[in-house]
Amino acid sequence: MPPLDAARETTDLGKDNKMSTRTQLLRSAATGILLAYTAHSQAFAQAQPAAAVPAKVSEVTEVLVTGSRISNPNLASPTPVTSIGELDLQRQSPKLFDALTTMPQFRASPSNKGFIGLATQSGGARLNLRNFGPQRTLVLVDGMRVPVSDDRGSVDVSLIPEQLIRRVDIVTGGASAAYGSDAVAGAVNFILDTGFRGTKAEASYGVSTYGDGDAVELSASHGLSFADGRGSLIVSGDYYHQQAIGPFNNKRDWYNSNAGVVINTAGAQPTQLVFNHGLNNLVPTGGLITSGPLSGTTFDAGGLPRPEVFGSPRDSIIMVGGEGAGRIPGGLIGSLKRGNFFLHSEFQASPNVTLFGEAAYADSHIQNLLQQSKTWSGNAPTIFSDNAYITPQLASQMLSAGVTSFRMARTFNDLPIITSDGDDKTYRVLGGVRGEFAPEWKYQAYAQYSQSKVTATYLNSLQFKNFSAAVDAVRDPATGQIVCRSTLAGLTPGCVPINLFGAGSVSPAGEAYIKGTQQVRTLTIDEWNYGANTQRPLFKLWADEPAILVVGYEGRSQKVNQATALPAGFADFTGIRGVPAGRITSSQFEVGGFFPYSGSVKVNEGFAELNIPVIKDKPLINALSVDAAIRYTKYDPSGPATTYKVGVIYEPIPDIRLRGSYSKDIRAPALFDMFQASSPISQTNIVTPFGIISQTSFGVGNPHLKPESAKTYTIGAVLQPSSIPRLTASIDYYHISLEQGIGAP
Repeated sequence: MPPLDAARETTDLGKDNKMSTRTQLLRSAATGILLAYTAHSQAFAQAQPAAAVPAKVSEVTEVLVTGSRISNPNLASPTPVTSIGELDLQRQSPKLFDALTTMPQFRASPSNKGFIGLATQSGGARLNLRNFGPQRTLVLVDGMRVPVSDDRGSVDVSLIPEQLIRRVDIVTGGASAAYGSDAVAGAVNFILDTGFRGTKAEASYGVSTYGDGDAVELSASHGLSFADGRGSLIVSGDYYHQQAIGPFNNKRDWYNSNAGVVINTAGAQPTQLVFNHGLNNLVPTGGLITSGPLSGTTFDAGGLPRPEVFGSPRDSIIMVGGEGAGRIPGGLIGSLKRGNFFLHSEFQASPNVTLFGEAAYADSHIQNLLQQSKTWSGNAPTIFSDNAYITPQLASQMLSAGVTSFRMARTFNDLPIITSDGDDKTYRVLGGVRGEFAPEWKYQAYAQYSQSKVTATYLNSLQFKNFSAAVDAVRDPATGQIVCRSTLAGLTPGCVPINLFGAGSVSPAGEAYIKGTQQVRTLTIDEWNYGANTQRPLFKLWADEPAILVVGYEGRSQKVNQATALPAGFADFTGIRGVPAGRITSSQFEVGGFFPYSGSVKVNEGFAELNIPVIKDKPLINALSVDAAIRYTKYDPSGPATTYKVGVIYEPIPDIRLRGSYSKDIRAPALFDMFQASSPISQTNIVTPFGIISQTSFGVGNPHLKPESAKTYTIGAVLQPSSIPRLTASIDYYHISLEQGIGAP
């Protein structure tokens, strides 16, 4: 096992109050511990050299499962394939995902330290090949499809056991004819070292230049043989913990200097002014009247009104200086904890029959501090003159100005910050058999079941029905006690009134009520994958090598169910005064909003691939071969689809190989695309000759969606000059044209 890299380096936004991309976020990994031993030292010593030889980052001359279904050591792929070996990955970065995303093919892959939302999952690492989206990148392990990790159809590659990865094959261009849906941009195949014997363990620790963002990783693997070498067992596990770099970080002065942009509306056209520090939110923690003659009035402790001191310049949200609430930025990265366990076993029941099985469990948890609660602009409630918390001074000002109500904005720095919390659990079991019916007539069959359970929670987000009811506080005519006006009407039993006037005025009971039931969703995806294929040689042409045919069947079923803590639909604001118009037809919450839904999909498909060596060892034709594949798929409920691929390899001389391919590929609609519940996206005011019309846009799944399709062609050349041993140079051009793409209009 090679030593761990001594440094982990990423970039920061700046240092010492200066925006700079040169500062390193994680400068060093402090320690690396490697252990290796075996009960059978001779067997382990024999296994080591094979595992230690890195694959070149170049064209693959032996493609066993990625570029083609055909297993043949002499097969060259007509589609460009890049292979990265174990040592190459470790030289790039100790983390698999970080190493892969240094490659240009994956530059647009989303970070696995993002925050939890309606469409994202906790701590996931999703590969985005050629920036076509993770849902259009097919992920395989040892040539078999990896179950989806979410309802968008993407795969979390952090669940793959890193210590057992022997190499990663990346094929750019369509692979749907060989492997099915999702391979529009290509496929990524993780080849595991299932022949590993012995024990290896690693430990690493890293910390940033600023002394934060601590990261710890522990991993270990053990492989052994039994039954006189006919059987093998490998277990592997790893644990990773990344400390959060949150918004209340006093080690990064530049991050807390309140930098940002102010929109300057003066002049012919609005301009954006950039400031390195000194910005404040326009709305203070004591509240701000935003409408009518009293606009610009804020409140001291005790609710006493006075004019706010504004900074300059300012826009509707941000200003330079002034006494608004200090801006609290979101966290840089969240706290991430992830643990994986993997087991692989094989047993040779007879010379021609090998049984194999796998079991895996993974748990990933991430937490992010997002933002302070605030009611600004369109979310600001209306306060009426009979509000029980209005002071005599304010009541006098309202009377003098002839005001019976006003809109009031507020920044709630006195409430806990909104936090997203997500947890992914994945279970997977696989069993199969492979062998030979006769010499060179191979077969394989397998079945795999998996369950992914995603739990996402927003903590401390305002629930606007409760908030709106609590804001409209009046005195009970019978008792003189302060109560919610809607409670007097029998509409909101249990409502706790809140006081918005002055910082710190919200009581603990009022805080608990306006946050209400926290947003929780539990998304469960059950998936079955099963299939069988066989490969055998057929006829020979002038190359004197047999054509090889692969035929097979694959099936898949997916079932999704999303349960939420609150019923679907909009909040019922009947009988509650002062609710902003935009809130009546939008999410019940200040942040996010989850809706229950369910659905199921079934897939049956048959495929065939034929590789024909045509001519070999002739003048100006050192080798010529053709590869063709076709797959017919029946989706329920999406309908049928046919994909195909044709590739040609021509070698005029041994030093030069020309290659090209053309394919039609598909991506079937994901579970979310078909079954998501109706949910609001945005609201827009449209000016018409009849007045202003408020339009609310909704997103909703469509079970009648058909698979999207793409046409891909590639052409390239590979140079392997015999005069320069071990040198390979290649150049390839690819073109992917997506048609009938699935997305939200």
